[in-house]
Amino acid sequence: MAGQIIKRGDNTWLVRVFTGRDANGKRRYINKTIKGKKREAQSYLSESLTKISAGIFVEPVKLTVDEYLDKWLEAAARPRLSERTFADYKEVLRRYVRPKLGSVRLINCCRLTFKLCTHGWASRVYHLELFEARTLSCPVR
Repeated sequence: MAGQIIKRGDNTWLVRVFTGRDANGKRRYINKTIKGKKREAQSYLSESLTKISAGIFVEPVKLTVDEYLDKWLEAAARPRLSERTFADYKEVLRRYVRPKLGSVRLINCCRLTFKLCTHGWASRVYHLELFEARTLSCPVR
């Protein structure tokens, strides 16, 4: 994998990270603007390349938690759950997660965000056996 750092202005750098090719063979890049010293841009580039080679790099997406949960419910939860359990999952998300985190971009969330969200109601909602905390934190870093 490769990347490059392009100067954009005073203390502003564009970091381009090559992430591979799409199905049509077109090159794919992730662009990130870093404001600060060139050293910070180099650090971001090396961290990204290390994560890509280790297979743990998560591409930034503009999905909100709400949008992700809608997709997750339909693609992952519905096929493997009974109707009643699926309805319970939906209700737990509607009541407790979506009001607090629904509008937050998924890339800005971390496990701590979800722990703070679930703290206080975890003991009341099926002791979190029905909807385990790791289910909430699986798509985040």
